[in-house]
Amino acid sequence: MEYLVAIGCTDKYAHAMINAARKGHLNCIKWLLEHTYQYHPQGSADRVVVEAAKLGYLNILEFFHAPRYALEEMSDKRRRIEDAGAWWKRSRDAMDEAAAHGHLDVVKWLYANRSEGCTTAAMDGAARNGHLEMLVWLDKITNEGCTKKAMQQAAMKGHLEVVKWLATSRKEGCSVEVVEYAIISDNLRVASFLQKNFPQYAPDKSDLWIWPQNIFDTLLFIQANYPDVFTLDFGRHTRVSLTSDCSKGSDLLTLKWLEEHYAGRPSKKKKEVFFWTL
Repeated sequence: MEYLVAIGCTDKYAHAMINAARKGHLNCIKWLLEHTYQYHPQGSADRVVVEAAKLGYLNILEFFHAPRYALEEMSDKRRRIEDAGAWWKRSRDAMDEAAAHGHLDVVKWLYANRSEGCTTAAMDGAARNGHLEMLVWLDKITNEGCTKKAMQQAAMKGHLEVVKWLATSRKEGCSVEVVEYAIISDNLRVASFLQKNFPQYAPDKSDLWIWPQNIFDTLLFIQANYPDVFTLDFGRHTRVSLTSDCSKGSDLLTLKWLEEHYAGRPSKKKKEVFFWTL
């Protein structure tokens, strides 16, 4: 780094600082701050704190949260940056990212030392990544809550304990989308829990709308638990779709099973299917 600075390199948009934060290199951050970093109001200084929080580097957050009395000991350069409040303009994003990635110590520190708080993305992200302890803490301490995405994403990722907790502790509730996410993601233990506790939310599709990794088990699950969904036409539509898409040996065996039990043309027009990215 010293050589790069010597030949005239600068870090106007905080790229080096951000990379150092991602790796937890506090000494590099300190050096860059004094030797090369040039603060720019339209730059990316606020991303440094967000990246550090996302990856759990509490020591970096503490460094950028210097007490006011410490300003007198800082260089003029850093004091100007601190006065601009550059590092903490995205403080809520920092807490959201720390929560989503399970860094409870960082979240607790941010809650105690910053006033901005978090958003619903904190609990949504924690649910998506299966951080139950984080969810319990956020629910108890903060008021932001979560959205319906929390259960949807937890179901899609197969986090059964998180789904159970959301179902009993939060008011956002279940939905047809939650059940469908669990089924097409091959998370049949989650799907089974949802079917038993929310039988009113059945998949609303005319065939198997997305191919999961284990198609056959998924079809058997729908057939056993949602017989009103797995109609003759559902089986026929699925067979027709799979005929053009299957490529693996296991898919061919599934197709053979469908041909034996759901032969013939579908009698109803297939519903419009909307796909989402897993």
